[in-house]
Amino acid sequence: MIKLSSVERCRSPMGSSFVRLIGHFKAGNGTEDFDIWFDVDEELAGGLSESGAPWLIAAIPYGFELGGTIAIERPTDAMLLENTAAFAHIFRHWYRDLKPFEVIADKKIVDPGGEKAFAFFSGGIDSLHTATRYTSLGGTDQVGSVDELLLIWGFDIELDSPSEFAALQKQSEDFAVRLGVPLRVMATNIRRPGTFWTNRWGPLCHALGKAACALALEKRYKKAIWAAGYRSDRSVVEGSHPMTDHYLSSSGLAMVYDGADSGRIDKIAFLSRFPWMLEDIHVCWRGASSRNCGQCPKCLRTEIALELTGMMARCNSLPRVSLERIRKAYCGEPAERAFFTEMAEYAKKIGRSDMYMALCESLTRSRHRAPIVNYLSRFEKTPGLWRAGRSIRRMLGA
Repeated sequence: MIKLSSVERCRSPMGSSFVRLIGHFKAGNGTEDFDIWFDVDEELAGGLSESGAPWLIAAIPYGFELGGTIAIERPTDAMLLENTAAFAHIFRHWYRDLKPFEVIADKKIVDPGGEKAFAFFSGGIDSLHTATRYTSLGGTDQVGSVDELLLIWGFDIELDSPSEFAALQKQSEDFAVRLGVPLRVMATNIRRPGTFWTNRWGPLCHALGKAACALALEKRYKKAIWAAGYRSDRSVVEGSHPMTDHYLSSSGLAMVYDGADSGRIDKIAFLSRFPWMLEDIHVCWRGASSRNCGQCPKCLRTEIALELTGMMARCNSLPRVSLERIRKAYCGEPAERAFFTEMAEYAKKIGRSDMYMALCESLTRSRHRAPIVNYLSRFEKTPGLWRAGRSIRRMLGA
């Protein structure tokens, strides 16, 4: 059983101007008890939740991992309870290893009274595209408006890297000023090491993390908007998906999956109207830094898209990609294959035969290597063999 035993609100040890909302959880099955917390500045503290909503979302990955019961002994929105049950059914269909769990909660219709709309912001292509479309800068492509942007410390950049987060916050504030929307910050420890929250962040927990943060401020917000990672016709089974993300909405707070009609190329083409936006984009999570590593799959696909749209020269935060690197890149995972296929089609359309051939070679080589890479992945989970498995994978470029 995972049980929310108590909730408290106190001054955060991270700074005198921050307020912390803490949920204390008791765990069975030999799992240690743990705390989940959300830190915000005093201006946002009045919006902190008093319901069971954020704690239910925070507990779901533990339910998937451990099974049994999730007990939330606080008023918890009836719509959210129904929605998350549907969310869990879909993910258990996609991932057969996920365990069933039962939720016990004080079921109520909870309307916390939030009045503002916000968009999650990270400084990357997707979040810039969404943020711009919800401001007057979007012009004829504007689809709504937001009152604030929200940057999360504890997602891409770890909590033990304050200087790196400060640098990312400064970059994000510069973007926000130009967009004409204030930037807010939240810190959270929800991505606890050794749990599904870290081990399966991308495949399972990405949208759950955003929803938990949004619901932690449900007395302030009525709408939370986050960027689609894929065009809808190329969506792969991931933790954020157009089929599932809306199931994280409650009676008082709607979760909006934005921009699913646009691919990576479309988004960069849109942002090219504002070249300053591409100068210091932050797309990388692998380095846990305010800087891009320039080597990971997310950096690589952004470099390729910038090259194809003619915007590489505007970007100061990523290196120019070579054809040789594209040819050797491994894109065997469904998400990477979807991006490479999209970019190969675009390269062919605009007559970049050099890029088209390089991307096609990468797709072909990756398809042949995928069975070997998937087999070696098993060794990475085996004590005594994980180093060998990882080394061979790297030799294959995976």
